[in-house]
Amino acid sequence: MAPRPQATGARLHGTFVGKVIDNAPGGATPHLVELMIPALDASLAMPLARVLTPFAAAGAGYVWWPAVDEQVLVTFIDGRVEMPVVIGSLWHPENKPPEPAADAPKHAVLRTKGGLRLIFDDDAERIVLVHSDGETALLLDDKTVILQSKKDIAIEAAAGVVGIAAKEVAVSGADAVVYKGTTSATVAGAKTTIGGGGLALSGMLQLNPAGAAALSPATPKGVVSPVSPGKLKK
Repeated sequence: MAPRPQATGARLHGTFVGKVIDNAPGGATPHLVELMIPALDASLAMPLARVLTPFAAAGAGYVWWPAVDEQVLVTFIDGRVEMPVVIGSLWHPENKPPEPAADAPKHAVLRTKGGLRLIFDDDAERIVLVHSDGETALLLDDKTVILQSKKDIAIEAAAGVVGIAAKEVAVSGADAVVYKGTTSATVAGAKTTIGGGGLALSGMLQLNPAGAAALSPATPKGVVSPVSPGKLKK
């Protein structure tokens, strides 16, 4: 099939509704997208279009590319048909918002095609980052910061130190709590309490006779209750 002739020379003022045909044309034009504009002559091939963004610099900026088949609003720089620009995207009956309009303006959501969500909830006064599984989330409000998951959570600093500082630190495990150091492990305090239904010690044991040890049942305080996963799904 012979290539369509390029649309050139004409002056087009105003805005037009278009559809993204290709959002990754490649080559030397990774910043451009291919469009179809139904209101214009379908026999002409539209030049590749630039995409308006709040911030664009060399190697930096805001990157949120329109998807293929996404409906967009297009204008032309100085009215020149050779210089189309996508200035925004449009909701329509086949491309509905991820959240109902009734929740606005106190409930703002940024959602990816894969279902990752960043939620700004003014009613609950919190910010929530939610994984597409609906169970893994980071919640921030004026009282707590909660990281929750039904899967593993790992904090790693291979060449550094992980520091936790607070008025009180509580650690609890539904089944077990393990403290382990490759070289050594230290538990220290002005008063150290070790409690439980039973106590088992193994390996080399050193007791400082000048210190005091108290063995009694103890319950950690201040453990943050997890948020119900149902509240994360919407």
